[in-house]
Amino acid sequence: MKHFFGGCLDLEWMWYRFEWQSRTAIHAHGVVKLKNDPGIADLVIKVYAGRLIAQKLADPQYTANFNEQDVLEKRDLVEAGILAELKVPKYADTLLCACNTRSDPVNPFNAEVPVPHPCSSNVSSILNDGAAMDDFYERLANCVQRHVCRPDDSVRAKIVLKRNDKFMNVHNRSMLEHWCANVDLQIILDHHAAMNYMVKYASKQERSGNTLQQVIKMIINKAGVTDNAGSAFCSSIIRSIGHRDIEKGEASRILFSGHHCESSFNFVNVSLDLTVNEVYRNPTTGELETRPTLLTYFAKRHVYIEQNTYPNWNLDQPNFIEFCRHFTAVKGNLRTNPNPDKTIVLTFPVHRNSPTTATYHLFCRYSLIKFFPWTESSIPMLLNDNLVVRQWQDFRLTAAQELRQYFNLDEELQSRLDQAADDLQEQDNIENDHVNQLEWQQAVGMRPVGEQEVRSDLPSSASLHST
Repeated sequence: MKHFFGGCLDLEWMWYRFEWQSRTAIHAHGVVKLKNDPGIADLVIKVYAGRLIAQKLADPQYTANFNEQDVLEKRDLVEAGILAELKVPKYADTLLCACNTRSDPVNPFNAEVPVPHPCSSNVSSILNDGAAMDDFYERLANCVQRHVCRPDDSVRAKIVLKRNDKFMNVHNRSMLEHWCANVDLQIILDHHAAMNYMVKYASKQERSGNTLQQVIKMIINKAGVTDNAGSAFCSSIIRSIGHRDIEKGEASRILFSGHHCESSFNFVNVSLDLTVNEVYRNPTTGELETRPTLLTYFAKRHVYIEQNTYPNWNLDQPNFIEFCRHFTAVKGNLRTNPNPDKTIVLTFPVHRNSPTTATYHLFCRYSLIKFFPWTESSIPMLLNDNLVVRQWQDFRLTAAQELRQYFNLDEELQSRLDQAADDLQEQDNIENDHVNQLEWQQAVGMRPVGEQEVRSDLPSSASLHST
């Protein structure tokens, strides 16, 4: 991954993580920002704007009150959209391919696995042989890249590639030759597409195994008539139900200290709780004392600016998130962050944006702490449960565009994550409706096989939630 994206394509930043399929084969998901990106997201916006204005210019009512200068400005936007529309597919053609070089591909449903498998080929021995590399690429693509392509209509804009094989998955030839396994490469055209990708894989359920089922059967079969192994059963559930199964491939990577996730970014965890102080033991006196945190420095930033406490430091950041990206607190001392553009701020606690819940005021409070340009004098308001709700609602309506961009994206992402969580819970409920309740009742009753009975003191709706 690092060699291809960092060497062949020259990346600006990247993030990827590994997961393991049911047959223990490694699988990678990631996002890469390339240095040769022509500003694809901005180009897509220009295309959309140009098309929209071109339609409106055809309406005499739209241009009725326009002077000549207004019309020229609108036509310039249309022309910019046309030029952008030429650049987007041209750039896509340099990265993506959906064509098959084989003239008579076999139906993938009837295809047999070739022997030897192209993934086992020694590519280093044919790197300087163009014909051999072409043959290797053709065999590899037809072996690992041809399957039923699943269209995704969730994005607002999409690129339609030239295609001569409906089963050929979108890929990059060089990446496929490096990875020697299935590749699915897409260009992110806007932040909505990126958000869809993140939510899809952040909320993806792990494949459950039969570990818990085996534990239940073992307890049932080994329990005696007089045994009361309820505590043992509870302990087994606690130890197993919170963990997913780890297969051989993942276990070997963990044993060799391999990373499951790599990123060009530095992730910083920051507390938003104004009532909690950082406590440390003074090495001189041995007493417990408190020291300032990033919340403290942000609240008093205007005092430090007036007193010129930190000359040449831009303490007047628009909100707390930006402050955390530019500065850090080391043992209570404020320090500058040399790489703010590569810093991602993760905040806690996290509460759902749901006005009907009893914790909605907490969501408003922590949102204000993150995005509102508050100071030390604002702390009483931030600690007032009623005021924070009204203040947050007013701020959302009156905030300048440069401030609104922060929480608009944050709210949209959180809303989609909440919806994904609800969908997963609904799916769990549907699956649990079809669970065979007899094994669960037998396990709770802790009776040996052949002498099972259902305990009358249990609720009739008792069920086992396995994830």
